[in-house]
Amino acid sequence: MTEKPSAPVSAAASVPARKPRILIVDDEPILLKFLGKRLESQGYDILTALDGQEGFEKTLKERPDLIISDVMMPRMTGYDLLHKLHKQTDGTEHIPILIMSAKGAMKEFFGDWEIHAFITKPIDPVELIAKIKDLLATAERVRLKKTGKKKT
Repeated sequence: MTEKPSAPVSAAASVPARKPRILIVDDEPILLKFLGKRLESQGYDILTALDGQEGFEKTLKERPDLIISDVMMPRMTGYDLLHKLHKQTDGTEHIPILIMSAKGAMKEFFGDWEIHAFITKPIDPVELIAKIKDLLATAERVRLKKTGKKKT
């Protein structure tokens, strides 16, 4: 009995898609751990930073797909991180940013700074996941539009 040759496996089919990488920047280690575990359970690859300076350095090195940043932090605030990233010309200036703050009034302040979303603390996990999914989907549509590719 002769065996039928098996169909070739395409390289794309054999390589799993990379998990979206999210950088969380906050000076509260407990919040970093809570958000990190929650987002990992949703299938995201998580990076963390304890202040804006560390967040900036990790952004340049790791190229996350999304940044979630607090506002008030030592060394470099979320405001300064956002401002510094917007000055970049290496592609990191286009990474979507979700600002989180205990002060809801900060949303209006950041409205002029081209943030992509804002969430108030304490964070509602359902709202957070919805905003993350929306931001990543929007970023993917923009990327595909720039490269001229269609989503398959």
